Amino acid sequence: MLCSQRCVTVHSCNGNFELLFKNHHHHLSYHKVSPLLFKMAMRMVDRLDDMSTLGMDADGDSSIVSIDDSMTSNQQNGGGVGNDIDEDDIEGDIKRYNEQHALVVEGFKCPDEFINVITPMEFEEMVNLFIKFDTDHSNSIDIHEARKILVYINMESSLDKAEELLKVIDTDHSGEIDFNEFCNFIVLMKRGDSRLVGFNSMLGMISSTPLGELEKQATIRKLKINFKIIEQRQATLTQPTLWVVEVNLYGNFQKLVNGEVIIEKSIKRFQGMGNTTKEAKYNAASNALVSLGDTMPGD
Repeated sequence: MLCSQRCVTVHSCNGNFELLFKNHHHHLSYHKVSPLLFKMAMRMVDRLDDMSTLGMDADGDSSIVSIDDSMTSNQQNGGGVGNDIDEDDIEGDIKRYNEQHALVVEGFKCPDEFINVITPMEFEEMVNLFIKFDTDHSNSIDIHEARKILVYINMESSLDKAEELLKVIDTDHSGEIDFNEFCNFIVLMKRGDSRLVGFNSMLGMISSTPLGELEKQATIRKLKINFKIIEQRQATLTQPTLWVVEVNLYGNFQKLVNGEVIIEKSIKRFQGMGNTTKEAKYNAASNALVSLGDTMPGD
């Protein structure tokens, strides 16, 4: 029953409309719905002031509105999101939704159908991996570069094994893995595709970086994350270019005041420096993790 679950996100793929739900055990499930119900769900989502990049609701807590219950209530009351639905403009709404929630890193854009499947931190690490494997900078991974994927996760890296991998990932049969196919590769692993069981360690590697660890902690503590570049210090004769990046954590934090635990909503800021924006972000995330390790989660 959908009414016993909470809608987290909505998305469309190749004309199919899906709602992603989370139950009280935090298990995710996808449900195909009609275009009309999909549009109603998007209207409900648009009412949130700011969708968290971590899939939380606008208040940063787990009380995400139940689309199923809210729609029923609105329809019974003769108002709300369902009364002015025009199925003809659904595609326009989908395009607008995807533009508002687009993920772009280093010039690589997350495919629209995966916007609500891949988290921002995961996407950034995926881009880093794609660039790492694409050694000739052709924006695609050929069979020889595919062997680097196998080496990366300590699997047999023969050309035969690389060819087997391409048969799964190279959906357009071009003989190479483009970025969209690489994203689909990660999503298939996340969804438990039986053909990619041996590659699950890659998901662990993605989530074990400072960005992945910070995202885990933010999810546990119901915090919102925002990175921004503070400064670019120009290179000198003796020093390379230096970037300064700040990460902001927003939510409820606990502190002891006269022996009493006080919960307050606040923003905590942490900075990191590096010779690249990636290095600076990693250092900022690492500094944030050290601080979070010394504090208790808020409610």
